Amino acid sequence: TPFEHAYITDPFGDGFAVNTILDKKKSVWKSTNIIPLGLFNGENPKGSTWRMNFFRTVTSPKKYPDQQLCGWKNTHAANFHITSAFGNVKFV
Repeated sequence: TPFEHAYITDPFGDGFAVNTILDKKKSVWKSTNIIPLGLFNGENPKGSTWRMNFFRTVTSPKKYPDQQLCGWKNTHAANFHITSAFGNVKFV
């Protein structure tokens, strides 16, 4: 893998962006993310599909008291390296 951990201290200054929409009534959660391609050691992936997982630790136990980990797809473990839980990311 290109990296095991990325220590990013200024996400928005480093080119990250996110827009998330939550519609609880329709049970829809949609997130559009911009992640700098340089983190993946890839060049011009337009038209290709990569497999990956997104995983985070919830940092607000007051807001989410029953949730400690969150991922694109549940890995059933505190580990995001479980490839069966990877989704497909298509570059357009």
